[in-house]
Parts: sequence; C-alpha cells; structure tokens
Amino acid sequence: MDSTPPTRNPLLPVLVGCLVLGFFDIRFYFIEHHFVALGSAIIGPIVIFIILFFMRSRFAWLVAVMFVLIVAVTLFLTYQLGYMGFPLTWFLGIVDLILFALFLGYTWKRREPYFRYVAAKEI
Repeated sequence: MDSTPPTRNPLLPVLVGCLVLGFFDIRFYFIEHHFVALGSAIIGPIVIFIILFFMRSRFAWLVAVMFVLIVAVTLFLTYQLGYMGFPLTWFLGIVDLILFALFLGYTWKRREPYFRYVAAKEI
C-alpha cells in the first residue's frame, strides 16, 4: 500500500455528491412538499460534512458514512409514507440498496487515503 499522502482531498467526489443531493433534497423536501423534519435530517449532515471537509477534519469521513445511512433511512421513510408519489417496488429497493452499498464501499475505500491527506496537512 502506498503511504504517500494524496495531493487532493480523496473525499472530493463525496462533496460533489452531497452538493448535488443537497440541491435536489432542498427542492423536494422544503419547496415542493414542505416536509421540514425529513429534509432537515438530510440537509443537517450535508452542512456538517461540508464544514468538516473544508476544515480538513478527521471526522469528515465519519460524517460522510453517517450521511449515507441517514439518506437511506429517510428515503425508505419517504417511500413508505407515500411522499414520493409512487410505491417502493422490489426493483427500486434493490437499485437503491446497490447504490448505497457502492457509495459506502467507495467511502470506506477512501478512508485511509483521507487520513493520510489530513495528517500531511497537519504538519
């Protein structure tokens, strides 16, 4: 395994994903449907992740993992409570689970490079 620190932040794709998801979630939860509680459960971790990302905190990686789990739970609740306008089918559930597993796998794989990146910036 390479022990040299990366030159750019390994969580940059996670930041881009958070910004895109944040835009669509703000539109869906706050503007179109006014579900402030579910929207706040997603927007809160996004804001915390963005702050920790730019502070180069060691906890940004952990917040990214918690963010994925919170999005999975709120998306499931949104489907089950009927807010999406269509029911959760088995195919859509499998696709969602695969996407969440891929994102968690990517975030887990970026853990060690991110810690090396943060440690190099602290010196």
